[in-house]
Amino acid sequence: MNRYNLELEKLPDKTLQLARLERSRRLNENIYLMMKEKYEEARITRAGLVGKIGIVDEAIPPDFPISPKKRRNLIWGFVLGVGLGVGITFFREYMDNSVRTVEDVDRIRLPLLGSIPRIESEEANGKWLPEFVSHFHSKNGNNREADDITNRLITHLRPKSPISEAYRGLRTQIQYSKTEEPARTILVSSPGPGEGKSTSVTNLAIALAQMGSKTVLVDADLRRPVLHGLFGLKRETGLTNCLVGNATLSDIIKPTQIDNLYLITTGILPPNPSEMLGSDRMQELVQKLKQEFDHVLFDSPPIIAVTDALVLAPWVDGTILVLRSGKTDRDAALRAFELVQNVDGRMLGTLLNDISSSSMYGSYYYYYYYHYSYDETGEKKKRKVNKRSRSKHHRRKDAIEV
Repeated sequence: MNRYNLELEKLPDKTLQLARLERSRRLNENIYLMMKEKYEEARITRAGLVGKIGIVDEAIPPDFPISPKKRRNLIWGFVLGVGLGVGITFFREYMDNSVRTVEDVDRIRLPLLGSIPRIESEEANGKWLPEFVSHFHSKNGNNREADDITNRLITHLRPKSPISEAYRGLRTQIQYSKTEEPARTILVSSPGPGEGKSTSVTNLAIALAQMGSKTVLVDADLRRPVLHGLFGLKRETGLTNCLVGNATLSDIIKPTQIDNLYLITTGILPPNPSEMLGSDRMQELVQKLKQEFDHVLFDSPPIIAVTDALVLAPWVDGTILVLRSGKTDRDAALRAFELVQNVDGRMLGTLLNDISSSSMYGSYYYYYYYHYSYDETGEKKKRKVNKRSRSKHHRRKDAIEV
């Protein structure tokens, strides 16, 4: 009986375990039936679709790749490249505040006396040397300095070049700048250094001398003189020696190898250039030179850098401001012009130097001399030019004639 009683006590646990197992069986059975049903539905759907599909044509690979499209990419690259280049060019042109063309001088409302073309390589290499340059070359033994002389004295070395013609045009403008009393004492300066004032005043002096006028060129740049080197003369016994009383006017006037042209060098460089140029002796010297010479030209330091040019401006008949194309800032040019007017100096006008030939307008002589050159015997020779430049110059010629 005890054994049976123990077995009866175990019956509830086995019943509970059986109920759990039975519930799990029914759950698994339901899941199996549901998955079986879904599987059969999928088979039926698949069987219905397979019957409507068939191969029409076999796939053929294309002859050219669909990507990348080279033609389209090349077109876009060309368009973007040109657009970007043009945009950068216009941006740089917009940001550039320098004076480049005669139109730029007109925009800032400065009087223009003339424009000097750029000395191209064929004109700057110096195919021959005049006698005085050859003598200077052999005397100094300096090829670079002789070449520099050849480059600068273009009105004497190449009198029939367009640059020389431009300086003769400047000479004419100066002669008729004031009909009652033509400007005879002229100060040539620039807003800043390296803008070609010494080259311009030298060639202008040569152009005046070639006309038959007795001309003296005074190197009033007591800081960085260069005129004595252009003519192969010594700098000692010059302007400063006369101003301090160590030399007379006749002692410092030195003839050059160019007829009717004389040079006054700086002499010993003083420690106080502005005070020496602003002295009464300097004013008296200007008046004496005016009485003895037809034209007196002064080369002075830059106006904005130092005040040397400003102390001379009131004592001369006029001042010429040299501007270099592509270098001189417009604000600097206006400032230099105002400084000369503030000291009661008479401004004859501005000279645009080193301008490219394509920027010059309405110049028939430049067309003529661009196509023709002269040899030493005076025989005319025609230069070779391309069709594009020829048509361009013909258009200029036709426009002028109309």
